[in-house]
Amino acid sequence: MLKINKKFKFIFGSTVFGALIPMTAVSCLYDNDKTVIFAKTFAKENGFLDKQRVADPKNRTLVKFEDELYKANYLTYTFSSINLRFKQTRFEINNKHLQTKINNLVTISGKTATKNETNYNQFKNLITQTESNYQSYLANNSDKTAENTNDIQILLNQNKLVLNDFDTKFEILTNLINEYYKQNNGTKSLSEILKLDFGGGVETAAIKNEQAIKSNLSAILSATIYNIPLTDFNQVITYQAVQEVLENYVKDTPWATYYNWFKYEQSAASKSTFSPITNMLRFDNVSLTYVIEFSPTIINNGLATPVFQSVWDKVQEVHGASAKRTEATKVLKTIWEAFWDTSNSYSVKGDLIESSSQGMGSGFGPIHLAKGQNPSTGKEDDAFKIFDKALDDLEANEFLLNPTKFVNNNLDRIFLAEKEHNLKIQISLKEENIKALDAQIAVSGNQAEIQQWNREKAREQRDINRLKPQIAQAQKFRENLKEILSQLKLNPDNETLKAQLEELKKPYQSDIDLVFERLNNGIKNSATSRFGLAELFTNLLFLNGIYKTHAIKVYKTTNPAQKNNSTATYLVEFEDQGKWYVLDIYSLLSDAQKERDKVFNIESYIYSQLAGYIIDDHYVNNAHVTP
Repeated sequence: MLKINKKFKFIFGSTVFGALIPMTAVSCLYDNDKTVIFAKTFAKENGFLDKQRVADPKNRTLVKFEDELYKANYLTYTFSSINLRFKQTRFEINNKHLQTKINNLVTISGKTATKNETNYNQFKNLITQTESNYQSYLANNSDKTAENTNDIQILLNQNKLVLNDFDTKFEILTNLINEYYKQNNGTKSLSEILKLDFGGGVETAAIKNEQAIKSNLSAILSATIYNIPLTDFNQVITYQAVQEVLENYVKDTPWATYYNWFKYEQSAASKSTFSPITNMLRFDNVSLTYVIEFSPTIINNGLATPVFQSVWDKVQEVHGASAKRTEATKVLKTIWEAFWDTSNSYSVKGDLIESSSQGMGSGFGPIHLAKGQNPSTGKEDDAFKIFDKALDDLEANEFLLNPTKFVNNNLDRIFLAEKEHNLKIQISLKEENIKALDAQIAVSGNQAEIQQWNREKAREQRDINRLKPQIAQAQKFRENLKEILSQLKLNPDNETLKAQLEELKKPYQSDIDLVFERLNNGIKNSATSRFGLAELFTNLLFLNGIYKTHAIKVYKTTNPAQKNNSTATYLVEFEDQGKWYVLDIYSLLSDAQKERDKVFNIESYIYSQLAGYIIDDHYVNNAHVTP
């Protein structure tokens, strides 16, 4: 569970600060809040902006796309949690900048449609010339990879499809026009048909004919093709070029953990059951668009803001206010000490190597229950409420220290789903129905209807009158419960008070049981995996100025046959002044929690070699520290 110094406000809110969102949108009341100060600092300097760009400067579209990535809002920071999560999760790039539109391919005159030979020949010639240019490009650039040239070939094939589609549709159109005027005795000109708006009604053979003519004719009045001069093949966007931009963007950052996993899974013969992210890069064959998506599947994956703020304050105090830092080991030691001071009960399931449902935020305790929020969405949800109102700052801290004890001491504040909440919903619905009936009565002149609606109003009002006393009774229950609990606090061994408490609870036992069922489930699932723990510390490093860090999966064995969950763990890899190291954060936390009075030297858990380990296949080509 979480231990927070009371000097840190545990402010839970919905305000989100993006790394590059103008801070003028934030109330001036919060200008000096640590959350805002950090967000402004991060916007100016961070591990992404520190990178060298790799897009070919000659490729204007690719450069623009790369700029879009680096200008993205990649920090989600609220008063309750911080996360390297993108506000815009999807980025697209394609080759539309190389397209040319040929208009007026068909000439319409009265009842005839003919090819505009001048424009049609230009259409075909541009396709032929682009093919010829491509062959010359290949001859002059024999070093280009198949992946690059195959992507260009896709555009040329698209041109052929467009030409074939035009020819096919023109032939169909010719037959439709003949059928319309000769067999169906059509009377409208082709120009008139193009203007028709086909609504409902009877569809005669002529109308169906008109619909088909309009559809085919509209489709071939113009065509869009890829027109690539010989000098512009370096402007073509390819999968490899987009991949290079993406890889450089995420390389050696916490996002590399996700990307390296995704990249290996693309070609893996046997897919992993753990899937921390959706496809980060793919090609859409329909729109011929390259799509990058930053959409992790990890639930409850935020770092508690008070924890981060305490760590950040300590790092600032010890290492100065610089945004970028190079002495990673020293910074990591400070981070560990500050983290241990606030979160020494952070919970990790040792046998849970990775999990999509229990992200780093799960290790801090069931904070979502204190706020009645769905941990998957961060939004208020009745299914996760255990209190009638969300706890405030200090109450949330106290709750996390001992959730069960807090609920038992505050039974008068629990969420009464059946005996109160559902009744309020029923009353609200009935009151809304009465308002709707009043509105209908006000405009109706039908006395029979009015009488029926008045009877329905009366029934609804009787139900409301029946339900309201039950809600008042629930409120009285809370008041009586609060009084007994306050007396028990002074006399905890008083058997008479205990008996009164149990008797008072009986009518509400089902609601009380539901609260404790939710609480126990919340506590049970409020532990993260080794993956979540490692990701937590890569985030703490990255956000505190150590820009090169990510998590890797390893096996504590030298026998490939023993690569399984019993030998698996996640390590934090980081660079310190040009040299790479790994931190065995799980062993450090586990040992420290076993002997809480002992001071542990973090350097004993940092290695420059991985002797006795095997690196998981997902990371073997990306890990800097090797066996």
